Amino acid sequence: MFTVHSASTPREELALKRCMASAFGPGSLAGASGRVGFISKYFGSDFLVIADTEDCVAASGLCAAPCPVYIDEVPVPQASIGLVATRAAFRKQGMAEGCLRETHRRFRDRGIPLSCLWPFAYFFYRKYGWEIGGSALECSASPEAFADCEAAPLFFESGADTENIIALHAGSFCRYNGSNVRSRFWWREYPDMFARGGLKGAYIRDSKGCPSAGCIFCERERDGVRYLQIPEIYYTRHSDMRLLMGSLTKEYPDTGFDFRLPPDTDFFRTMPDPRQVRRALVSGHMLRVHDPAGALVWLKPRNSGTLSFSIEDPFEEEPHRFTVTWDGPCPRIAGYTGVNPVETSIGLFSQLYCGAVKLGPDNRRDYVSCSEEAAGLLRDLMPVNGAYRSSMDPG
Repeated sequence: MFTVHSASTPREELALKRCMASAFGPGSLAGASGRVGFISKYFGSDFLVIADTEDCVAASGLCAAPCPVYIDEVPVPQASIGLVATRAAFRKQGMAEGCLRETHRRFRDRGIPLSCLWPFAYFFYRKYGWEIGGSALECSASPEAFADCEAAPLFFESGADTENIIALHAGSFCRYNGSNVRSRFWWREYPDMFARGGLKGAYIRDSKGCPSAGCIFCERERDGVRYLQIPEIYYTRHSDMRLLMGSLTKEYPDTGFDFRLPPDTDFFRTMPDPRQVRRALVSGHMLRVHDPAGALVWLKPRNSGTLSFSIEDPFEEEPHRFTVTWDGPCPRIAGYTGVNPVETSIGLFSQLYCGAVKLGPDNRRDYVSCSEEAAGLLRDLMPVNGAYRSSMDPG
């Protein structure tokens, strides 16, 4: 038996960090400490969940952070889940599931309809309703790959430049590559947030002195080779991206790079020898809609119609049942009426919601059970070209 609760005291937070380090290895302790400390300070204990055994041993846990995404240029509540960890001796006892279930409850209580995560096992999260929301290019480059690129002075983030960075994220980056609101937290709280985790932030300026490209990175070593792991990279133009990589090479001349880009990027066309960067298309984040009715009100459907949803959810005893009606830009939610019924699961609904799949005559029955008329209305309700925007999916 185990209990699930918030890590709400310094002692419980330390236990959560040690649990994560035990699961992921001692090298992860610094990163877990930085993330847990930041979430505790700025968002509170509701986003730190821990499972204790009967002997009060911290055996499993996770942390989440609010990270709104843009839908039609409007920030929509979402949370990012990370560091889901269970000590080896306590695995296969349902503890991680218990933490995820409790997190789901808290999201619904806090009015957060969406969550995303980068999974360690797609099949594990799929059991609980998370589904693949998009793909990303995973890139690895040797130190020589960007050695011939132009280089500009590289500025490391400081308090004096915070507002310039925030303006950059809120402007061109969010429109171009889906950079989410969470990124503003990364830059604003950088000194406190990353001091213990070893992360750094850097950027270059354009001819007018404004930030034109930036990234967050940490120094790593693998098989005796040094490299920069870049979890977030921002740019408006591909030439600025190339300039940034050349600046990093100048700053770290013996260091390679690992980074991710949107799957449809054509940045590599600007390189003299794109074969120097190894690329692989990988399944990206997984998305879960925790409150389908609450999530639908953010979409802008076409035409007009009415659909009655029945959506199975492994975290709920009863399916989500409601009716949505639209004859303009704002859908209206009411109790279940049975008009044009649509039956599906929360995982498949999540894929439809974020535009990861498109309904058609050949695949409709793979995702929903409904009439032909209801399928047409569902296509009108769901996004056309990825209205949902994550840090890796262009809208």
